[in-house]
Amino acid sequence: MLIYQCVGYKAFEAKMIDVHVHTKFGDGKDAPADMLRAAKGAGIKVFGFSEHFPRPPGYDYPTEDFNHEALASGWFDYASEVNRLKASSDDTPKVLFGTEIDYLPDEEATLRAELSAFNFDFIIGSVHMIGKWGFDYNQKEWKGKDVDAIYDAYWENMFKMVGSSLFDFVGHLDIIKVFRDFHPPKRDHTDSARDFLREVAKRGLVIEINSGGLRKAVKELTPSAGLIKEAVDLKIPLTLGSDAHRVQDVGHYLSEVVEMIKGFGAREVVYFEKREPVAVRI
Repeated sequence: MLIYQCVGYKAFEAKMIDVHVHTKFGDGKDAPADMLRAAKGAGIKVFGFSEHFPRPPGYDYPTEDFNHEALASGWFDYASEVNRLKASSDDTPKVLFGTEIDYLPDEEATLRAELSAFNFDFIIGSVHMIGKWGFDYNQKEWKGKDVDAIYDAYWENMFKMVGSSLFDFVGHLDIIKVFRDFHPPKRDHTDSARDFLREVAKRGLVIEINSGGLRKAVKELTPSAGLIKEAVDLKIPLTLGSDAHRVQDVGHYLSEVVEMIKGFGAREVVYFEKREPVAVRI
C-alpha cells in the first residue's frame, strides 16, 4: 500500500510532471542540461531523468550506440551529470535522478545487485525484450514471427516484472502494440492487459501514462485511453512521462493527458523522490 506525501494541494500547471526522458548517454540525442532547459521552457515543475540502465552482455539492439557496452561506458557520466544538475537546481523544475530498467527475467538477481549501488529517486520497470530480442526497434524484424506468441510472452514477462519489486512504476505498459498496424495479432490480447491492471491494483503499484507512443508507429498513448480509464476506475495511481529522446519532445502532450484523466475522474498524479511516492493534486 502506497502512503503519499501531499504537495500542498495547490494545483500545478497541467504540464507539471515529466519523469520519463532519455539523453545522449542512452538512445537519446541531447545532453541532460539541454533537456533540463527544455523542461524549464515547457513549464514543467518536476523533471525526472530516466536513462536506460545498462543491460547484461547479449541483450542488444542492432545499433552500435544502443548496445550494452555503449550504455555501460556512458553510465557513470550520466549519473554524474544528472546529480550535478540536481545539486545545482533551484527547484524549478525539481530534478530527479532515475533510470529505466529493461526487465529481463533471467537476469533479475544481477539487476537487483547492480541497481542497489545507486541512490535513485525512482526506477521505471519496462519490458523491451522477448528473450534477447528487442521487439520495439524495427517492425521488419517481426516478419515471419508468431505475433500472438510474442504478445503472450510479453504479458508473461510483465506479470513476472510486477512480482519482482525492482521498480517504482510500470513504464508504457502496452508498448507491445508498437507495430500493431504492420503486424496485427490474430487474437485480441486486451484481456491480458486488463488482468495486468488488476494485478497492479492488487499490489498497490503505479503506472505511467507515456505520450511517446504518439510519436511511434502505433500513434497512440501507452497505455491506450481505454486502459487508462480502467486504471482510474481501479484507483491505480498514475504518473506522467513524455519518453522524450530529444529536446523538442519534452513534455509532449502531457497537458492533454492531464485533462483526459481529470475527465476520467482522476484527481492527482504521483512522482517518486528518494523512492517514495509524492502525490500532486491536478
